[in-house]
Amino acid sequence: MTFETEMIVPLRVLDDPGQEATASITSLRYSLALGYRTDNNHKTGGLELLREELTHAKGEPVKHLLFPHTALTWRNSAARKKKRR
Repeated sequence: MTFETEMIVPLRVLDDPGQEATASITSLRYSLALGYRTDNNHKTGGLELLREELTHAKGEPVKHLLFPHTALTWRNSAARKKKRR
C-alpha cells in the first residue's frame, strides 16, 4: 500500500522543548509505503514499513486547494516555497 499527501504547515511553530522555529518551506509532501511480510514467525504475517519520506512539494501545490484563494490573500501568507541556504 502506498499513501501520499501534500500539506501546508504553519510558518512558525513551537518545537517539543518549547522553542520557536520558523519553517523555510511550508508546502510539504509526505509519502508512506507499507508491505505485507510473511516471514516474521507469526502465523498471520504482518505489515512492514518499506518507505517513508517527507519532502517539499514540487510545483504549485496550492493549485490543488479545494477552496477559493488568491495570491494576494491567504496563499501568500500560508505557502512559502523558498529553501533556506
